[in-house]
Amino acid sequence: MLRIFKLTNCDTRMNPIIKIISLSFVMTLWFSGLLSAQITKEEYRTQLEAYQKASNEGLPVFFDKSQPADKRVAAIKNIEIFQDKEQVKRCLDIVKDGSQPDAVRAAAIFKVRHHIHHKDELRNQALQWVEKPYTPPKLRQASMDVMQMFVFKTQTPEDKRKEALDVFRRVATTDSQAKFRERAMYILTNYGDPEARRILGNGLRNPSEAVIAPNKAINLLAGIIDDSEYYYTLIQDILNNPPSEAAQIEAIRALGNYEPARDDILKILENKSGSTSSRVTALTSLNASIGDSFFDLVKPVILDEDAPEELRIRGLQAQMYRELEWEIKSPSILPAPSPAFNKVIEKVKGSPSENVRKTARQCAKKLRKEN
Repeated sequence: MLRIFKLTNCDTRMNPIIKIISLSFVMTLWFSGLLSAQITKEEYRTQLEAYQKASNEGLPVFFDKSQPADKRVAAIKNIEIFQDKEQVKRCLDIVKDGSQPDAVRAAAIFKVRHHIHHKDELRNQALQWVEKPYTPPKLRQASMDVMQMFVFKTQTPEDKRKEALDVFRRVATTDSQAKFRERAMYILTNYGDPEARRILGNGLRNPSEAVIAPNKAINLLAGIIDDSEYYYTLIQDILNNPPSEAAQIEAIRALGNYEPARDDILKILENKSGSTSSRVTALTSLNASIGDSFFDLVKPVILDEDAPEELRIRGLQAQMYRELEWEIKSPSILPAPSPAFNKVIEKVKGSPSENVRKTARQCAKKLRKEN
């Protein structure tokens, strides 16, 4: 690997952008397994020259306004960032040019993000694109991504970070389009913004004040509630009084390790009038959070001929993988289903459901190590 990096840096005649392209190419090949440690100098140079040729051919395509947008975007997909001053200038001109295709401007802004991060005028323009609802959608999304990188950089000055966060808060709470409110709130919560968490919690408690859908809010809160009893209780209320199936499913996922909600999740699994998706999610949650008593909970579901086929199959598979895991952890265990599970398997082999019968046979086969 060291030899390869030496080769990359040895040719001082290479254009700076080509050096970056080359290094990116080498790393891509290395991690994809296409570039082995035994590659010869000649083989490497052949691959590098081919890649440089393709990149050099791609740049004129990208800067050619007469070319289709998709071809222009594809022409620079492997270029990480522009460094050459003339190319940076031409790329920024494309970003600023409202007559250019939205997709091309969106692709271009990523290639000059370093310059946007470090120049006030460019950064303020990008923040305007983030905030203004009439910004072309792809450019707006790309601008949000570029400014998210700025917020998360440790080198970002705090006053500049605050300016960006304030823009994201305004988008998250006032924008007319749900997808941009959701994206802004995602950025804020991932940064750890306490105000975003408060807004999401308030929206769950008072639906009329919600800025995004409850399932989206729960999904975002699940990763940042930090064992907060207040938020767990709030989400448990949604679990038991869901405004939508999607909200209940997200609540089940968020409360998987919250023991006070376990009985409520079990009720969802056992609710024969509940949706298949909610019951499957409840089964998955219980499987991940409880021990050997799981079999006693899932057994009635597997044996219930009126239960959804998918739910019964998931139950069989969950118990099978549990018993396979026991075999791995304890080699002394005989390669066969436990007696209790074996009885269930034998019974459902006669199920009217062909797929349930098939799954039962597969479980027996895997556990008995049959060919």
